[in-house]
Amino acid sequence: MPVTTNYVAGEQLTAADLNADFAECASVGSVNTFGADQTFDGAINQTASAGTNNETPLLNASDVFSDFIASGMQWTLPSPASLTSSMNAGVSYLNGQRTIVPAVSSNTFPASSDTYVSFNNSGNANYASVANGATAPTAPSGYVQTAKVVT
Repeated sequence: MPVTTNYVAGEQLTAADLNADFAECASVGSVNTFGADQTFDGAINQTASAGTNNETPLLNASDVFSDFIASGMQWTLPSPASLTSSMNAGVSYLNGQRTIVPAVSSNTFPASSDTYVSFNNSGNANYASVANGATAPTAPSGYVQTAKVVT
């Protein structure tokens, strides 16, 4: 019998609601349930199988996350004005992988240019400069652009 409960965003779900649907799924194998205290009574296991993506239950970070900066990685505005700047350390998700990016203690940017800063999963930086307003360069393979510095 198919699961027929329609869950609506914003509604409160109880353990009983979920257990009722789990009970309907019992014909497909062992189903873990939620206890009265709403804690999960069981384990979620992921195993790889040889087959199509539809048969592989593994969930990878790249399935959930796009490239983004979770914290830090902010460039300073030098005072007095200068072409040299620094960036604090941070955490980002690059190419679907959590990456700890080390601080950049000092980098001198070329004058009158747009510099695109990219990082890879090892925390290595790449700097690509173009004339102000020019088309952004493509990041090198394995790198993700995280900043544009205009001088």
